[in-house]
This record gives sequence, structure tokens and C-alpha cells, in this order.
Amino acid sequence: MLTVMVTEQLKRHVLHPVNGRKPRETVYILCDCSSAIDIIVNRLDLTSRLDIFHRLSILEDALSALQIDILLVWIPGHHQIEFNETADLLAKETAHDIYTGSLSAPSVVSYGDAVKISASIASKSWQTKWERDTSGFYTRHLIPEVGTKVTFPDKRDVGISYCRLLLHDTLLREDAFRTGTSDTPICECGLDMESAEHVLLHCTRHQEARNELQLSLQEIIRIHQHYKSFVFIRKYSVGTKME
Repeated sequence: MLTVMVTEQLKRHVLHPVNGRKPRETVYILCDCSSAIDIIVNRLDLTSRLDIFHRLSILEDALSALQIDILLVWIPGHHQIEFNETADLLAKETAHDIYTGSLSAPSVVSYGDAVKISASIASKSWQTKWERDTSGFYTRHLIPEVGTKVTFPDKRDVGISYCRLLLHDTLLREDAFRTGTSDTPICECGLDMESAEHVLLHCTRHQEARNELQLSLQEIIRIHQHYKSFVFIRKYSVGTKME
């Protein structure tokens, strides 16, 4: 693996050469295997790894000519980290299946597939971070999946209020009391804390507005269902005439 990393570093500089004289550069290669680093640095067991050391010598000379120094650095592995151990086990099992021929794997990956794989990895990593983050619990409860498209209102002031509702950072008393800008979290109706849920669904002070909203929603649903029925009847009529 270290040999491959050194080779890739060489390719990068050969494919993208620097014109003119340049200062010497140090490239750090991180590895969690101290034995591998010792073997490479101290040239241990030369007889059994002669071909590898020969390739390394050629690569070292080439990189040195490009004014590049390679520094191997040991970093802690992820031993006893549950999900990393699971990922390692699955990777080893898959590699073994490919090696034994029980699982086929493409030898060439298209650019489109590579982009999809990269996007999938990034999305899963983002989702894991989102689920394990200690902050944003309220927003995570409303938007549990990353990449969810949030539709904002056309009016800017309404959109700002909507965004603050999602972030649990409104001017309602529950939020204001939490941030120290209100003496009490209790709503003026006296029935509960003035949270977004209370104001939108339960507060008696906003019952009239809530009734108007329900009537508007019922009208929108009625129009939508009527439109769907009209489209269905029209399609059916056209299909019947064509037959």
C-alpha cells in the first residue's frame, strides 16, 4: 500500500510538472501500521521483499530528482471502534469473495459511476454525522434525512420565520427564555409553554386564525381532487374516442 501511495505521488508530479527550479517539498504519507513503516525505513527483511525494495528505490530516486522528500508518519488505527471494525470486516469479506471468484467485480469504472459512488459515500458520511451530532436535535427531529429539499415561501419575512422555526430559534417565549431574553417560557394563554407546536396547534389565542387555515387547506384539497378527477375523465374520454 505504501508503494502504491508513493507511486501515485510520483504520477501527480510527472503528469503536472513544475517549470523551472522549485524549492524542495516534503510529502507526508500517513500509515497506521508501524511494522510497515519500520520495514520501509530500515530496509528490514530485504531478501523476501527484494522486488518491492527495488521498486521503492526507483521511486525514491525519481522523487528526489523532483525535489520531493517522502516522510512516513504513524497515526493511530481505528481498532475497537465499532463501525470501523464492521466496515473493515465487510471490506475483507468482499475482497476475499472477489479473489475467490464467488463475487464478480468490474475492472473498469465509468466516470458517471465514479461520481455516483462518491456522492453516495459523501451522503452516507453526512447522514452519519447528522445523526450523531450533539447539537441540532430539534431540527434533526423535523428533517431527519440529509439532502432533504426544503421549500421556502415566496415572501421573505415569512421565509425567515419559517427558517427560524426549523432552527428552534424563534421569538416565542420558550426559545426566548432558553436564550435569556424572556423571564418566562409560559404562553400568555397560561395553558402551556409558548412553543411553536403550542402556538400552531393548541393556543386558544390563535384559534380563529387556525380555523381560517383549516378552511383554506380544505378548499385547496377540494380543488386539487376536483382537478385530478377532471384530468382523469378527460383522459378517459379521449382514450374512448380514439378506440
